[in-house]
Amino acid sequence: MRTNAVGALARPFLLPLGLVVAGALLAFPHAARAEGRITLTKMFVQTCEEMGDCEWRLTCRAGDQQEVELVSGASARAGRTVDLKRGLDVGRFPLKLTCTLFEDDGFLGESWEKAGEGSLDIPAGGDYRLQIRGPGQGAVRVQMIVDSLEILVPPPAAPAPAATPARGRAARPARPEPQLRFLGVFTPRPEGQTVIVGQEWDSFRQKVAELDGAGIKLINIESFPHGGKVLWAGLFRDLDDRSMLLGVSDWEAFVNDWKKVSSGTMRLEDFEVFTVGNDVKAAGLYRPGSDSFSLWVGQKQDDFKKKRDELNYSKSLRVNDFEVYRAYDTTLYAGGFRSSARTPELWLGLERGALETKLKGAKGLQLADLETYKEGDKRLYDALMFQPEEGLAVPVEVVFEADQATFVRRWKEMTGKGYRLVELEVYRE
Repeated sequence: MRTNAVGALARPFLLPLGLVVAGALLAFPHAARAEGRITLTKMFVQTCEEMGDCEWRLTCRAGDQQEVELVSGASARAGRTVDLKRGLDVGRFPLKLTCTLFEDDGFLGESWEKAGEGSLDIPAGGDYRLQIRGPGQGAVRVQMIVDSLEILVPPPAAPAPAATPARGRAARPARPEPQLRFLGVFTPRPEGQTVIVGQEWDSFRQKVAELDGAGIKLINIESFPHGGKVLWAGLFRDLDDRSMLLGVSDWEAFVNDWKKVSSGTMRLEDFEVFTVGNDVKAAGLYRPGSDSFSLWVGQKQDDFKKKRDELNYSKSLRVNDFEVYRAYDTTLYAGGFRSSARTPELWLGLERGALETKLKGAKGLQLADLETYKEGDKRLYDALMFQPEEGLAVPVEVVFEADQATFVRRWKEMTGKGYRLVELEVYRE
């Protein structure tokens, strides 16, 4: 939290981590869709010049928006905390948040005196604190969480008109282009978040480095095809530890790098597998760890299940992350395994209705990973389910098969309820 003061054959392998990009960053394209929300959660009163409680009023302005009153007549003395839970919808980041604090000095009626003003530069979604202090009136510290969403892929254009039919023939409607669809998994989480969708690799990697420098770490990666290119998406949040992104490379380079990185104190946390023609490529995200591990790729579903069972029982290695991809007209699996006392459940090859039924009945299990793919004309889903460490499953809401506008609307609804995106799949339908 940042504070701003006033004024081929399946085989095991391992990967090396890419260096954080340093130096000047390239200019990033403007998002086709940008949404954000600043939620003030608490105000801690550090000093109060009254004998008892002080009456506080707080107004804030995000960027060039109008000033909005977010706290009015909150009564609290020094050492007390005021729960706020007041939100401010914003657009594009980065932006500057400026807040003004007032204290009621009136004896028989209200007489608001300015206690101080503070500003905070907000690069993207995350957790922030703003210190406001003024002479003679008191001081407060405001805690807030920020959520930001940027989608750089333009929304679909209107369908082209049908071609003029030959005389005597009925007009055929234009065949719609396959459109991007979003699959999102949301759970209640207490921290702010950055979501970025639709950057090419070099721009994405540099954005990761930029946010990393601000303490906002990449926690989840996703790739998807668009316009003949592979585009990338990422989920970010505040973390104190290291986060390293490596790729894009072919399997041989991926394996060599993975071995180098995993020989130290970093472990593969999340990875992406995709194909360009018949070439299988991958990228990986690493975070600190010292546990046992393994990685298997290029397996059909039955072979993947056998390998999962073998590693579960012989080495106590559990599926930590897995990928489903197509190569040579075959659906294949790749799985990252790490030591864990918790044995997950892996649901494979489910249609949407069957998945929703199992999710409703999954008492005591937490959805950890969700993959979707096509087999013939059927869209199928695979889910990785864990027993939560705390022993109590966290509520989950899944947004299925959403177009861009629907996904943005649901993202806003979910963040308004205190839910954050924990898994994202983007695909064409």
